[in-house]
Amino acid sequence: PAETARLELVPRWQRQGIGSAIIRAVQARAAELARPVTLQVLKVNPSRTLWERHGFHQVGETETHYQMAWPT
Repeated sequence: PAETARLELVPRWQRQGIGSAIIRAVQARAAELARPVTLQVLKVNPSRTLWERHGFHQVGETETHYQMAWPT
């Protein structure tokens, strides 16, 4: 299985649709392979709403992270 350790955009490139384009590309490939996409996002990171807009939902949590998934 493929794994990405981190997806991060510097502030000047945020809010321009780049993150959404990357997420859609990952989702399209995952759908082709019939594979889910899972991730962790820091609880203090406001990007959780970005993931939720793209259909991810919380499946667990740790003290510091939300664990999220997007099923195909």
